[in-house]
Amino acid sequence: MAKYRVTVFTGDYIVRQLTANRERCDVYIEQHFDAKLNDRESDADNYCSVLVAHNASPRSKAIAKTYAAKCAKATGLPNAGVRQVAYGKHGDGNMRHTMMPAVLLESLFISDMSQAEFASSEAGQEMLAQLIVDTVVEHFPDGCHVALSAGHRGQTSKNDPGAPAANGRWEGDLAVQVVAKAAALFRKLDTEAVANA
Repeated sequence: MAKYRVTVFTGDYIVRQLTANRERCDVYIEQHFDAKLNDRESDADNYCSVLVAHNASPRSKAIAKTYAAKCAKATGLPNAGVRQVAYGKHGDGNMRHTMMPAVLLESLFISDMSQAEFASSEAGQEMLAQLIVDTVVEHFPDGCHVALSAGHRGQTSKNDPGAPAANGRWEGDLAVQVVAKAAALFRKLDTEAVANA
């Protein structure tokens, strides 16, 4: 069985990325949720998507494509695929300093009540965490060191809760919970690998 190490990074986004570089992580995954923030945005903007940085490698794009497809299949939401963001635009700074493949997950829209409830539930968070694990295992079948980051929360320079969810929760808090569950799943895989060695 393959061995998977996991590290959850906090601090300002650039610090997370540079620390992941120093620790020689193999893949960097940051959990976020999308949200419709005003009435001008369409209700049809409910989908799964993944962002990659302006300088994203082909491997980053491949990992992003896999996650978006898995997320859409699991949630029943449309698959908006991979969005490569321009330099300095929303999300680019969360990934562009990594030396390993990096993706920013926009798993679903928490401005939608049913999706907010799903993202707040144990079952929903466990499913989203499992999607992260399944995506990494597909692309790194021989094991790797996974860097996990929860968007918005944990920055040292500001208190950023992220977008408000329709059920009164906050994006950053939901991201922290999904990341914690994904980290636990990776640690379980690592324990099983050691036990079977």
